[in-house]
Amino acid sequence: MSGAKLKLDDDFYFEELKIYGLVSDLPSYRLCYFINNSLGLELKRSVLDKKFVHKGNPVNYPCYEQQDEKLGLHWSLIANKNPWAGDAKSEPPQTYIISGLPLVPALKVIDFFLMVEGECSATQEKERIKALKAMPQVRALEEIDLTTKNIHHLLPN
Repeated sequence: MSGAKLKLDDDFYFEELKIYGLVSDLPSYRLCYFINNSLGLELKRSVLDKKFVHKGNPVNYPCYEQQDEKLGLHWSLIANKNPWAGDAKSEPPQTYIISGLPLVPALKVIDFFLMVEGECSATQEKERIKALKAMPQVRALEEIDLTTKNIHHLLPN
């Protein structure tokens, strides 16, 4: 009997995933508030931030999520730059300092990623992009190519 091998294509996993790169000067909680108002979402801060290990040191990136059961969509807003980097003893932890260490180094000009997992129509996608572009708090919006280097840092562990 011959052994058949099944090769899975990575593109299969990304079929129903859209990632938008946002440029904004706002802190993550403020941008989340405006996105919620603009798109009618209820994004909430995750219990666990997006973790990434850089040179042996853990780095956390703020993450906001919503599971839309009615439409079958999962929304995530993830910061590309972590707001605090450094020794907790050296400065007060309340200090808001952008470390400049991007989660996705190939896209260091992007401040936030808005990920939408699930199937939606082209009309819904156009309306979403139009609403995001109309937000004065968002200076630039770009749909991210899923073949971008290090884009896997955004995906769940």
